[in-house]
Amino acid sequence: MGLSNKNIKTLGNQINDIILRLELMQLVSDALILAENSGADSQALKQNMSDTLCTISDQAKQLQKELDIIACKLTNCDNDEELEAIRKYCE
Repeated sequence: MGLSNKNIKTLGNQINDIILRLELMQLVSDALILAENSGADSQALKQNMSDTLCTISDQAKQLQKELDIIACKLTNCDNDEELEAIRKYCE
């Protein structure tokens, strides 16, 4: 049976959510670079940057996993056996 229109729309919404999260990560990264270049308090900035970079790294790993699953579903949209295997993997 493959993916239904509803499934494809859901995947599109998931991609949109991922894009918004990536944009937020970019904005935070840009803000930290701006703060560093403006001569902000070095010690406070260093701790904030370290915490933020760890969070960004964790988010990037999660987003990569989510995008990989979406790509697998779309690539195998007409292969019921593969879609079932992907569904089981995601449980």
